[in-house]
Amino acid sequence: MGNKRLNNDSKKRSSNKASSTKKIIFSILLIIVLIIGGFWGAKWLYYRFTHAVTDDAFISSDIIDITPLVSGHIQKIFVTTAQHVKKGQILAIIDPKDYKAAVAIREAGLEEAKCKEEEAKVAIEKAQAALILTKHKVYTTIKTAKANLSAAESRLSLARKNFNRLKALLKEHAVAQSKYDAQKTAYIQAKEAVKAAKEALSRALSLKEEIVLAKKQVILAQKALCVAKASVKVYERKLYKAKLAYLHTIIRSPIDGIVAKRFLDVGDFVAAGQPIFAIYNLKDIYVMANLEETKLDGVHVGCPVDIWVDAYPGKKFKGKVVRITPAAAAKFALIPRDVTAGEFTKVVQRLPIKIVFTKDYNVTFAPGMSVEIGILKEKSKK
Repeated sequence: MGNKRLNNDSKKRSSNKASSTKKIIFSILLIIVLIIGGFWGAKWLYYRFTHAVTDDAFISSDIIDITPLVSGHIQKIFVTTAQHVKKGQILAIIDPKDYKAAVAIREAGLEEAKCKEEEAKVAIEKAQAALILTKHKVYTTIKTAKANLSAAESRLSLARKNFNRLKALLKEHAVAQSKYDAQKTAYIQAKEAVKAAKEALSRALSLKEEIVLAKKQVILAQKALCVAKASVKVYERKLYKAKLAYLHTIIRSPIDGIVAKRFLDVGDFVAAGQPIFAIYNLKDIYVMANLEETKLDGVHVGCPVDIWVDAYPGKKFKGKVVRITPAAAAKFALIPRDVTAGEFTKVVQRLPIKIVFTKDYNVTFAPGMSVEIGILKEKSKK
């Protein structure tokens, strides 16, 4: 009986001791958990006090829609979604047959216009040569007529003197009547010759109209050349435009980037300005965060930013604020709020903030990835 009681007491003491030990260990662990929790809680609170934090943020990029400048059926496509492309790389080809034919037509039109230009140049040369010949003929005729008139007037002057002299001698009966009559006839003939010479000179002077007409022909030929040259320029521009349209059937990438989406396939008809691809540049990746207006105090351009990307848990990236949009995102909604009717509920507005990465990270950031950011407020630096 006594031994049995001693054994029971021993077991109770051992049990009480184990229970005390467990309580002590539990208490210690609880204290450690409380200390760690308090530390992290204080750290969390301090971070929220010194940083503007939001998870309404996403990886973004300036996505470029690749659109053709000409219409047609897509003949070939050389790239697909998620493919890396280089600047200048051929992405697709639009069926070029119609544009190639247009180039041929413009080339033929230009050749015809050049032929007309050459014909106009030849016409000018002919008109100028005709003008030179006309001037030579007219001025020679006028010169000859003037010389003939001068000679006729000289003969008339001599005939008048002889006639007057014989007339005086006839009154004195110092000359025969027949000689006087002969001189009188010569005098009359000289007068008629002068009259004829003056008429010939008048006709010669009227020939100057031929020079005027010849000059007009030169002017008309020059105008025709100007028209021909203008026509050549028009066809050159038309040909340039046709060749440009032909070149635009080859669609190239304007940047180094990644094909985010392909909208059409081979055989589809694409209109000018209709997107075929959407491409974004990996070097132009940034974060767009929509920050509540109540958190903007202390947030300025240049503030450092902590970035956590959901696709890379546990990793923290660094960035900085480069732009704060001076208008709330709600102002750009398709259907803006209208509070003029009196229905109004105050809602905290958000302003878009652009954040860029300050380092090159060896990871892939795709537009649309969810992000959480913490912007260090400038006032917390004081």
